[in-house]
Amino acid sequence: MSEADRLQGAARTAAYRLLARRSRSIRELTIRLMEKGFPEAVVTAVIDRFRELRYLDDAAVARQWARSYAVNSLWGDRKIQARLLDMGIPEELVQGAVEEARKEVTQREAILKILEKQSPERLTAPAISVKEKQRLIRHLAAKGFPLSVIYDVLDHPVKESDSVDGQ
Repeated sequence: MSEADRLQGAARTAAYRLLARRSRSIRELTIRLMEKGFPEAVVTAVIDRFRELRYLDDAAVARQWARSYAVNSLWGDRKIQARLLDMGIPEELVQGAVEEARKEVTQREAILKILEKQSPERLTAPAISVKEKQRLIRHLAAKGFPLSVIYDVLDHPVKESDSVDGQ
């Protein structure tokens, strides 16, 4: 077995281990293999082979992580987009993945879920203090929600499907 074959086998094994832990973008896997000291030619060959085998699919990774961040982590669009871009997902795939995730949970619904988890009485209280409102705004903005949606939810915390008279 030649040195090139040995290196390629080791790089494939490392790539399998990395993908077994969690799905990764092409860029993420490339960087991780390079960090492990594999030559660029070997990494390129392994990445190309994994793409042929469909082990690497940036569109699927983007959809999976966007859904996880939107539904489970309750992040806003800006934070999801930034995270996916950091993962090396191409920008044209990021927007579609976020839009698809938002079909399941809108940003407004996510904010309401956050408020319900933290303190259900906030949704029924007649008013919250200015200090509390500012704290909530900072918290929700840090989660990537736009201020317009945050203010709308805090000013009208009743779910859209609910109405005042219960109809």
